[in-house]
Amino acid sequence: MPASDLTQPKALDGMLLYRLWQIQSRAGRVVSRLCEGEFGISRREWRVLAHLAQGQALQSSALAERAELDRAQTSRAVGTLAGKKLLVRTPRPDNRREVLLQLTDEGQALYAALLPRVAQLNRELMSVLSPGQAQEFDAALTRLRDAALPTIALANGPVAGFGMSLVANCDFAIAAADATFHLPEAAIGLVPAVVAQDMLRVLGPRAAFDWLALADRRDADAAYRAGLVRAVVPAPELPEAGRALAARLAGMPEGAVAETKTLLRRLDRAPPDERQALTVDGAVAALRSPAAQALIARMRTENKSK
Repeated sequence: MPASDLTQPKALDGMLLYRLWQIQSRAGRVVSRLCEGEFGISRREWRVLAHLAQGQALQSSALAERAELDRAQTSRAVGTLAGKKLLVRTPRPDNRREVLLQLTDEGQALYAALLPRVAQLNRELMSVLSPGQAQEFDAALTRLRDAALPTIALANGPVAGFGMSLVANCDFAIAAADATFHLPEAAIGLVPAVVAQDMLRVLGPRAAFDWLALADRRDADAAYRAGLVRAVVPAPELPEAGRALAARLAGMPEGAVAETKTLLRRLDRAPPDERQALTVDGAVAALRSPAAQALIARMRTENKSK
């Protein structure tokens, strides 16, 4: 597939997130079988265990941020690992209302046994790349991870299954007027477990249940009213609407949009009692940014000239 398909995708197969998801899905099944079949933990529990194995005791909110999980996922994984005696909860000496999480000796032993097996799977996955290609791939992934750039979904035609997750996980979504949105799992006797969390986060509990339980095929206007998309445009205008939004975001002051996205992500994962501190920290960091300092200097200059 030409590299240009990643920057100007014409179908789902050309989209970066979908291609990364394909790799993660295929390789992840192998890791899941290893974790569950031989070590008795889920892949999510392995992720939590691996972060705690670095040696530092963490609060649940800090663990959620490092593991890229929401609070509910982290809480379930921590509870399961504690039940298996792989981690312990210990009150902080200086504030017993706060609890720190640490691995037990059994947890450290399981990590030490499982890590080489997962590392071997990783080596097998990367074996198709030369050392130079692997280094370039690593650098590209690092740039993408650290960019915190906003993502835009353009919904055209039928949107279902993974397409619904893709729309829900992007920062912005625009729909063509003829797009339809469908979560059919409940109608065929399945629990929509994969997309449920995404719909809950975007729509809220009541609206998410309405969409998931009734399994209706809904039009673009319904998606707009629910907040799933920010705008509905005629199908021929969809690409230009996406480009216009991207240009608007690109024209914002450097770093402001990315830092805002990062702050919102941290606030979403933090418990309520930690959000105020994160907000203050974010405000202080914003005032120290080059853009803010330049604005403050310009305002001072203007005030002196008056």
